[in-house]
Amino acid sequence: MALAHSDVDLVFDTGHLVYASAGQVDLVKLLNEWEDRIGTFHFKDISEGGMVKSADEGWTYLEAVKKGNLVVNLGAGMIDFEPLTQWQRETQYKGFVCVEQETFDWSSAGEDMAYNHRYLSTLYQQP
Repeated sequence: MALAHSDVDLVFDTGHLVYASAGQVDLVKLLNEWEDRIGTFHFKDISEGGMVKSADEGWTYLEAVKKGNLVVNLGAGMIDFEPLTQWQRETQYKGFVCVEQETFDWSSAGEDMAYNHRYLSTLYQQP
């Protein structure tokens, strides 16, 4: 595996990991496996229905994003962010978290940002 032969910090992209594994990845297991290498997080949630439709239609990731039914607000898709933020607290993660709301429709961008901010604020304020 290429990662074993380098020491580059990793971008832990939740949406891409879930999409690439067809929803089969155990994100917490990966976090524990690569803890010392994680440099930053990209938080993105994936719609299970959007992922299934993408597979059925043979769309690439970008095509699915362009269709507008793949990337959803955090907590509205198939990724459980609570254990991820808990892992960050337990390991005293000090890096960046970038929220990615991949869309080609900007009509609700402001509302999406506010929703995601509230959602993450609630998770990070948990004990």
